[in-house]
Amino acid sequence: MNERFFVGDQWHGVDAANEKPLTRRNIIKRIGEYKMSIIGSAPISVNYSAEGVPDTTDIYANAVLKQQMANGIIPQGNTTNTEISVVMSALTDYFKITAERLKYDDKKDQMLRNAYISGTGILYTYWDSDIRTGLYADENRQMPIKGDIACEVLDIENVVFGDPNNEEVESQPYIIIAQRKDVDAVRREAEKYGQPIDEIKPDGVNGYYNNAGDRGQDEPANSRRITVVTKLYKKYNENGECTVWGKTVTQNAVIRPEWNLLIHRYPIAKFVWERRKSCAYGDSEITYQIPNQIALNQAHSISVWAMQNTGMPKTIINGDLIPDGISNDPAEIVKIYGSAEDMASAIRYVT
Repeated sequence: MNERFFVGDQWHGVDAANEKPLTRRNIIKRIGEYKMSIIGSAPISVNYSAEGVPDTTDIYANAVLKQQMANGIIPQGNTTNTEISVVMSALTDYFKITAERLKYDDKKDQMLRNAYISGTGILYTYWDSDIRTGLYADENRQMPIKGDIACEVLDIENVVFGDPNNEEVESQPYIIIAQRKDVDAVRREAEKYGQPIDEIKPDGVNGYYNNAGDRGQDEPANSRRITVVTKLYKKYNENGECTVWGKTVTQNAVIRPEWNLLIHRYPIAKFVWERRKSCAYGDSEITYQIPNQIALNQAHSISVWAMQNTGMPKTIINGDLIPDGISNDPAEIVKIYGSAEDMASAIRYVT
């Protein structure tokens, strides 16, 4: 419902009798676009630095060491502040390049829109081993280096937090992500991890989770898509240190067995529009603007109907005096057979 009102489908399911015009003044979208533009107008930049290492111009401008590291010459001995600063500078440049490749600004806008409509925006970051980096591991450029960071904006309707009363992502016992994917792509992924593909089949319209929005329910009956569920959770060792693990399955098959993500934090970024206490999910202000929007639309539609009735009132004619009827042509000549009194009552308008 929130998405319908945001895009303007605000008379959904209403039967307009006699084709009365149903007008709308979409204040919800105007308010949302303004607020999202204010939030998203500030560009996001990341600068890496090491604690206790000064970031001075002299250290940053050490081009000789940069060239040595680019040629694969790793300095021996203790790490100096200059070397640390060079690494931090390289990470800062890597973020800028990666953000451009991922179209991070577009994903940020999608995340904000999701948060405004449904209350919560989710950005899922993962490692994609199929990405071509353009780099090679050998001088002859015969061994391409593949794999890099990838991001995906998720609908909160398809993300389940293990503890719905805990708003901290890192404190969740597990996080479940449901995605609709093409069967052939899922089979290729299963083969990559040595899993059988016999049970990987389209699950049809009765076997998928509810996707976000009305269009998510319009999937064709012969769709070759399948619901893939990924569970992320943490494992702790005897020292209390944790590592994030994952497993990907369908209803009847394992796509990727349990694997170690080699990270200590969930690869999930959450942005809530309105925070609610003791709730992992946010709240949308659209939910509480809908009654206002309905009242505005009804008031404006009624005023339009009144204007139409006033400007083009119903015409009543005496059929005995005007057997041929009349039209709306303002230059029409109407023939009336009768007395002067008949002519006065032959045509009148409903007040």
